[in-house]
Amino acid sequence: MLVSFCAALSAAIILLTISQTARSYPELPERVPLHIGPDGSADGFGPRPMIWTLVGMELVVAALFVFVGRDLAAQTPGTHGTVAGAAAGSVFILAILWRAQVLLISVAKSAQNRVPMRGFLAVFPRRDGRRDCLERVFVTRVPASSPAVFG
Repeated sequence: MLVSFCAALSAAIILLTISQTARSYPELPERVPLHIGPDGSADGFGPRPMIWTLVGMELVVAALFVFVGRDLAAQTPGTHGTVAGAAAGSVFILAILWRAQVLLISVAKSAQNRVPMRGFLAVFPRRDGRRDCLERVFVTRVPASSPAVFG
C-alpha cells in the first residue's frame, strides 16, 4: 500500500515539475541558472534547454528506485519494509529536486539572480526544534570558534 502511494506521489511530483518547467520555459532568458549557491545567488549558468536537467534527474531517480525496489522485492522475500523505505526516500529526493527546479526558474525570471534559501533548507528539519545543521553552516555562517556545528 505504502509503495503504491509513494509511486503515485513520485509520478505526481515529476508531472508537476514537467508542467511548471514547460509553462515557464517561454519566459526564461537564453542564459539560465543551473546552480544556486547556499546564499541563494546563482553561481552557474547555461543555455535555456539545460533548465530541463533536474527533470531528467527526477526521471533517473524514479527509475532507479523502481528497478532497485522491484529487484529487491523479487530476490529477497520479506523485505517489504526496505522497499517501502526506498519508495519513501524516492519521494523525498524528488521533492527536493522539484523545489530546486522552482528556485532555478525563480532566479531565471528574476532580475536580481538571487532567491531566499530559507524555504529550501527547511526540508532538512531537526527534531529538537533548533535550526538544522545546513542552515547553521550556510545561512548564519557559524564562526570557527563556536562549538561543533553538528553537536
